[in-house]
Amino acid sequence: MNQKRQEIYQQCLDAAEKEPGMFSLTVPTGGGKTLSSLAFALKHAIKYKKQRIIYIIPYTSIIEQTADIFRNILGDGNVIEHHMNVDYDKDYDKNYDDDKKEDDGLNRKKLATENWDAPVIVTTNVQFFESLFAAKTSRCRKVHNIANSVLIFDEAQMLPEPYLRPCIRSMGELVANYRCTAVLCTATQPSLETYFSRIGEGLKVREICPDTQGLYGFFRRVTYRFMDVDSLESLAAQLKEHEQVLCVTNSKKDARDLYQLMAGDGCYHLSTFMYPAHRRRVLAIIRQRLQDGLPCRVISTSLIQAGVDVDFPVVYREIAGLDSIIQTGGRCNREGKQRTEDSIVSIYDLPKPMNRIPAFVRRPIEITQMVAKDHADIASAESSERTPAYRGRSFLLQREQRH
Repeated sequence: MNQKRQEIYQQCLDAAEKEPGMFSLTVPTGGGKTLSSLAFALKHAIKYKKQRIIYIIPYTSIIEQTADIFRNILGDGNVIEHHMNVDYDKDYDKNYDDDKKEDDGLNRKKLATENWDAPVIVTTNVQFFESLFAAKTSRCRKVHNIANSVLIFDEAQMLPEPYLRPCIRSMGELVANYRCTAVLCTATQPSLETYFSRIGEGLKVREICPDTQGLYGFFRRVTYRFMDVDSLESLAAQLKEHEQVLCVTNSKKDARDLYQLMAGDGCYHLSTFMYPAHRRRVLAIIRQRLQDGLPCRVISTSLIQAGVDVDFPVVYREIAGLDSIIQTGGRCNREGKQRTEDSIVSIYDLPKPMNRIPAFVRRPIEITQMVAKDHADIASAESSERTPAYRGRSFLLQREQRH
């Protein structure tokens, strides 16, 4: 596993020598995308004199983990987090005059979030695109520092489908006219190459790891199966049969209700109802119990499914979009210590009236059900082309052609 990760890492270093532009890094979960993409960004920035690296991530739970990794490698003073869970104003006031050196560091970070004047920025999709589209002068202060940067879009499949067209056009504009290099980094790459090629002449997406199909085969560590459950009570009974198990629900209410049915020693709950600091403490406990082989049953919303570094022997996932299911599968047998056929990701479907499920949730579920009928392996590269992001791209292309 580590040898294959090293190969991916080396491919990223080799690709960093190429001319600036649009890249994609399509690597299955567990392939070491975070460090490999950072290696690409650092080498590319040095070779082509880019002024900074901006890491754009959809979930704050991933940001906190990724920023910690970057700080350990690059030093605390070189990495700025900018998202709603970071409040440098509060920390600055709390430490004022207590320690002059620490106080100056916090003040510098506070100022850096206003215009992103730092070597490495770790931020959210919302913060990044609002810096380009918001009608506020304070947001626009970042634009000159976004120019001539390396932009890493982690979990690119999470680009919001309703706003996919303006997001893609802004990315294309930054690459074509602002001297940026952009990398779409994900395990389930939405097919956006054709759309980017229509934005500007020569704007082609180049894949960093060419043997995508081979990587999917190598990193295939789980077996997906579909199942029906009658109720949360019957689901809870199945979960209690496992010493270590993760269950991901579609709603915070279901996660809370299921946790209450499961509550006991070694059972944990994660959702955005919790404060970020609380979630970090619980995740630390979960990782330690998994490492020590202690009972650990986790009920979570989708916040854990992408990028969070945990490794469960068994995973349950409520039926959702294909990309969400595959991302959740990356939390099972992450290090490949078990046989693939013994590492089961169970996709369950609770009896709910489909007309009561919001359209933005119902549509991905319907696509997943359609893909499952056509493909024995829903995690294959061919299946990922049926993700909502891919379908949204097709719709946008058709609309562009009509106009």
